[in-house]
Amino acid sequence: MLRKILLVLVAITACIPAVLLASDATPDQVLVIYEKNWTDSDGNGKSDSLDVAEYYMSKRGIPVANILEVDTGATQPYDTHLSLANYETKLAAPLRNWLDTNSMKDKIFYIVMCLGVPYGITGTSTCADALLTDPYTPIGGTRSGTFGTSPVRNVTFERVSNSHIWSGRSSLTPYYLVCRMDGPSLAIAKGLVDKAMKAEADKLWKYHPYKAYVDSGSAFPSFEDDCILPNVGIFSGLGWEVKQETGALLFSFLPNCLWYSGTYAHTYRGAFTFETGAVALHMESMVAWDFRNRNNRTLFNQTWCAGFLNTGVTATAGTIDEPYLSGVLMQNVFFDRFLKPENKFNFANAIYAANAYSAGSSADWMMIMIGDPLYCIFNSPADPVVVVTANPFDPVKVYPQPFNPETSTTGGMRWSELPIDAKLEISDGTGTLLKTINEVDQGNTTIIRWDGKDEAGNLLPRGMYYYALSNGAFKKTGKIAYVR
Repeated sequence: MLRKILLVLVAITACIPAVLLASDATPDQVLVIYEKNWTDSDGNGKSDSLDVAEYYMSKRGIPVANILEVDTGATQPYDTHLSLANYETKLAAPLRNWLDTNSMKDKIFYIVMCLGVPYGITGTSTCADALLTDPYTPIGGTRSGTFGTSPVRNVTFERVSNSHIWSGRSSLTPYYLVCRMDGPSLAIAKGLVDKAMKAEADKLWKYHPYKAYVDSGSAFPSFEDDCILPNVGIFSGLGWEVKQETGALLFSFLPNCLWYSGTYAHTYRGAFTFETGAVALHMESMVAWDFRNRNNRTLFNQTWCAGFLNTGVTATAGTIDEPYLSGVLMQNVFFDRFLKPENKFNFANAIYAANAYSAGSSADWMMIMIGDPLYCIFNSPADPVVVVTANPFDPVKVYPQPFNPETSTTGGMRWSELPIDAKLEISDGTGTLLKTINEVDQGNTTIIRWDGKDEAGNLLPRGMYYYALSNGAFKKTGKIAYVR
């Protein structure tokens, strides 16, 4: 099966070059994981999970070999959890085997979990994605899936060059940034990369037609002061129009929303109109536990991540259980890294840099990241280079003004400091051409003289005349005050 998949992907990606991204990430650093037996909602003979994997790889130019099929037994949208033992045998072990067999342990940085791969660990508050950030550390003991014990605590996850050395972490096992191309439907999961790449092409870092919203009306002022309120200054300082809600109520209407930072309500609220590229972070308990909206709740009864995805967000993140304040994202860290041009972080690096609120929190606990890990607003195509070439006629001097041929001591009106092959044309106010003089006709390569006469040798009457200088590539025009 995998051989057939690779052949298909060869056809899809053969003509797609590796793209250097502003965050220094490259497509060959990405591994894509899909669920073998997931549902086939579009009836094309392939699982939706494989559809998402192929689509994402084709769009981002991921090498055709960077794909891993897993069979966790998940087949339907309600198959969101697996046991800790099955996590080890059906997810972690196949991942390690792929990395080791292909000598990619230290070359992969990003792991993309596609629609259908389970995300919860049964009987714990732990997210499978979070555990896979460190798949070489044995589960159990310090990685028991309980809060507060982890060998990777105090890590800020800000990648330095192309190394698996992360701030605050000295262990030898590599650390991977795990994100999901997932959501309530196949179309939504596939569309996450489309929106990310469209936003990059739209140069969001440069143009600011949309709005940022900060909802800071929670009952936890210390959390707000640390994580939410700084975003007002971050957004406004970068030129975004900011709307802030400081009361107990949530926003009721959010048009043209591109960046959203908020807390505190249990289920999705607010009439968001997300623009392409939008990132929304709302920190409360279990905002991502049912991000596929498997129970088909109405919009305002969905979890926040499900509501965001169903209304067009490009990337989001949240917890799948009750994190307490010490376990949630530092939203201001994310937006600082993601939006500031001096940082140029992609979504994965920015969102993991913001995890978690407390330095003592477990990084491999319950946070789930949904969106294209390579999404970076600074991946915008470069503006075309405009080469400004000076007009060689700019230095030309025209004298005397006004010109009287009967009293002139210069032998006529002069155009000096001319470029090579210059031609002079004199016209009247109706546009009628009266005289043409080529630079070489007068045996000089820098000056043209005009004696005030037309082609027939007649002195022209007094009045306003017009001149045009040209050499085939450049042109200069002006007026002549002619008196007699």
